[in-house]
Amino acid sequence: MQLDSFSANLAALFIGTVSTTYALTDSTDGYAVRVWDQFGDKLKKIDDLDENWSAWVDRWVILVLSQHTYNNVNQYKKVLKSDYWRQQVIKETENEKFLNDKSGKTTTDHSKNADDERIAAAKKPENKDYVKSQIERLREECKFAYSRYINKDSSWDKSWLKALSLRDKSKQEWSKDKTSNYNYWNDVYIACSNTGSNELLPAGWLSESMEHIHTKNIK
Repeated sequence: MQLDSFSANLAALFIGTVSTTYALTDSTDGYAVRVWDQFGDKLKKIDDLDENWSAWVDRWVILVLSQHTYNNVNQYKKVLKSDYWRQQVIKETENEKFLNDKSGKTTTDHSKNADDERIAAAKKPENKDYVKSQIERLREECKFAYSRYINKDSSWDKSWLKALSLRDKSKQEWSKDKTSNYNYWNDVYIACSNTGSNELLPAGWLSESMEHIHTKNIK
């Protein structure tokens, strides 16, 4: 979940540079930039679900099963970290049971073939209504994350630093619970990015290693 040195240096150059869209300011006038504005080319579009049904089902099943690993590390290289994403967005316990029931797999069987069968079961027409409702919840969370501002917005509630505390009232805002908030944005990238992996985050993405960038102008 680290930025390479080139990307880290590039992100640092963003600060105070008016020619770039990534500028940490206290005003929405001119430099209020959303997550989608800055990182949209890295993120999945929230477009017609039926047209992209297969890809979204693949992603959803992978997220439900992300706590399990097998030898093919290219698929499950990273897992969801935040309780919010695991329990409230993905609902991994109940949805893993759903996938097991529909595929005839057991909880302990997480070979690639078994997980492929879970994906196939999720794509069956008779399961579409339920699976669609779960994927819509996933997409709704992605959409919310995309609308957060990457700079300190004048209203503050729109900042990505406060995203988790807005979604989960049991959590503190970023300044009081940094780990939970970094975990939330780790999971946003895993769940909503085109790659589905946080192995290499894009320059400027909210993460612990880039804290000096995110907080430079915050008082």
